[in-house]
Amino acid sequence: MSSGTVRRVLDERRAGVLLHATSLAGWIAGPQRGAIGAAARSFVDWLEQAGFSIWQLLPLGPTGSGGSPYWVRSDMAAQSSLIDSAELPDIGKERGDFEQFCHANADWLEEYVLFEALADHFSAPWW
Repeated sequence: MSSGTVRRVLDERRAGVLLHATSLAGWIAGPQRGAIGAAARSFVDWLEQAGFSIWQLLPLGPTGSGGSPYWVRSDMAAQSSLIDSAELPDIGKERGDFEQFCHANADWLEEYVLFEALADHFSAPWW
């Protein structure tokens, strides 16, 4: 391929797997070990060893009462149970990053947090 040729994803045949991250629960044993972290990295390593080059995910947002990944409560937030708590940074050391994230995402984050707090408080559809 010459340096002027653009390589496109579909130029060569590929194999992949469609697997939602929630399916990785238990891939790495331990309390509070969500799928996004060590389990995801381990799965990606397995995919590579098996000759796959694509991992297709379903939406990762926080699900509603039915648990369907196609009905999420936010297009911006992620499902918190997917977080590998063993990999969370010490908030005291990472305070600046946390505050920067909150500031950069204030346009949706504050309303989302309020929505979730009210939904939790009323335990029923209140809208």
